[in-house]
Amino acid sequence: MASNLKWMVLAGLFLGAAACSSGRPDYAIPELSDETRLSIAQGSLIGTKNEETGARAWYGIPFAAPPVDDLRWRAPRAPSAWDGILEANNKYSACLQYNERPILPGKKGDLVGSEDCLYLTVWAPGKTPAEPLPVMVWVHGGANTTGYAGFDDFGRLAEQNDVIVVALNYRLGPMGWFANEAIRESALEPLDKSMNFALLDIIRGLDWVGENVEAFGGDPDLITLFGESAGGFNTAALMMSPLAEGKFHRAIVQSAGFNVFSMQEAETGPKDPSHRRGTSSAEAIEQLKTTGALPADLLPSDPDFAKRIRALPAQTVFEAYRTIHQANALGGEIGPIDNTADGILIPEAFAEPGNEERILATDVPLIIGTNRDEALVAGLGSELFTTKSLGLIPKPRDKDAYAAHGGYPSRLWQVLGVQEPAKARSSALDSPVFTYRFDWDEEGSHYFTDISTLVGAVHGLEVSFLSGEFSVPDADDKLFFKDATKASRTRLSSEMMSYWAEFARAGHPGSGTQEDLPEWQAYGDETSAGESLIFDTPADGGVRLLRLEDDVESLLDELRIDPRLSTDEQRCATADLMIEIAKSQGVALDPFQKTKNTFCKKP
Repeated sequence: MASNLKWMVLAGLFLGAAACSSGRPDYAIPELSDETRLSIAQGSLIGTKNEETGARAWYGIPFAAPPVDDLRWRAPRAPSAWDGILEANNKYSACLQYNERPILPGKKGDLVGSEDCLYLTVWAPGKTPAEPLPVMVWVHGGANTTGYAGFDDFGRLAEQNDVIVVALNYRLGPMGWFANEAIRESALEPLDKSMNFALLDIIRGLDWVGENVEAFGGDPDLITLFGESAGGFNTAALMMSPLAEGKFHRAIVQSAGFNVFSMQEAETGPKDPSHRRGTSSAEAIEQLKTTGALPADLLPSDPDFAKRIRALPAQTVFEAYRTIHQANALGGEIGPIDNTADGILIPEAFAEPGNEERILATDVPLIIGTNRDEALVAGLGSELFTTKSLGLIPKPRDKDAYAAHGGYPSRLWQVLGVQEPAKARSSALDSPVFTYRFDWDEEGSHYFTDISTLVGAVHGLEVSFLSGEFSVPDADDKLFFKDATKASRTRLSSEMMSYWAEFARAGHPGSGTQEDLPEWQAYGDETSAGESLIFDTPADGGVRLLRLEDDVESLLDELRIDPRLSTDEQRCATADLMIEIAKSQGVALDPFQKTKNTFCKKP
């Protein structure tokens, strides 16, 4: 998955180095509001109202039983009812994660959150709607190792476009994905044999939405599942699962793709070490034995194995993964194997490289796209492409070489993660697919360097436009969002929200909820075959349809002769980064490896 790419944490490291204020500094608990009292099947609750956005919000509603003690590494169970009135303002309920970029209360780098974490957030317009509204269920990103439901505030999306937005927590890291024989053998229910516990959490959340969203003004027959990065991969994974069929009616996949691991890789690792994409469960178990947390002679066939590993402190499990991950020099704190074709939640055949059936498994309307400069920030971590002003602030050694290094993998992501799935779906399925590219890059200069050149339309940036918050945790917000761009980016934000909401309402984004934007036509329409909607401000061409012509062969041919890359070493590094993108998309690596071998010196 893309969750294990080193460069995806570089933007965060850069932001941390340049930080002087946080967009979310005080972790304030929202005040309760009498306007939000209502009842659902579990009991009565009271939420909050945001005076700035006008939206109502309910934070920290349990949608499943706590997955703790003997329920660790089992499918989620239904939640219990409560007595009295639940005060739904616990904005910071989160699953266990390392606070490397401090997005939660606690010290930087600490293990924060809880195993008891299956809670969700609901945003609704300030006034109770006369008719049921479309429902949008958000799956947060964060490499499947960080993030939480209350992180992004979707109150503006709900209030301005008359939709209900629900955001779900799901178990992260090794608590969300764990493949082991003893765990399977200890199953109490058939779904306990799956190793995709986090995906089962999301399915349980969708069930909760279907059962309860009417109380908030939502229509259970109009549910759109949408997510970015890891959340987008999770959304695509659920489109592969027969267990999720009928639980959502549209999908939006942002900066992700259709890919899953094999059970072998999840449990014991890949046959070829060069194809390594993360830490297998067996490696973690061996590390637990090395530290003495488990007896060295304990085997999965031992009748007490499952009981003993479930009884381990969560921090001990996480530390085992962190030790292995850092030893392999991967970015971030941990990198467990996540979405896997386990034969229960996802068919085993879907793990085969290039298996097109995984793209076609669910026939629902789909929006899929990437950001133009997904991987541009990769150059920040390489002395081949970056130097440091005053010993601290990064600057490109050569702007053209820096752009080429990040440009090829970004364009490859668009081809493999967007264009090829769109071609397959538009020719084989009845439901339409709509493609986009997010191009906003107006950060400008700051701290003696040009942020636009360094990160551009970077991975994850579009989420700020769907929430309208324009806030960057652990950093000076003005690093990305200057006062001079407020009017134009707020307009672009409104346009994007409008398209997303109209898609949730009608299964077609059309001209947005206000019907005053360019018509976003389906990828396979005769009049717009192969065109994607570009999201940008008028200064850079505005919102418009554009045909994106790249393909794998032409990208590799272009890389081989691109004069912007002046050395074989630079071409080698760029080809290596393209391999990481290809791994994340689950395609055969041969053509990318052949290009890499042309330019990389053999050890």
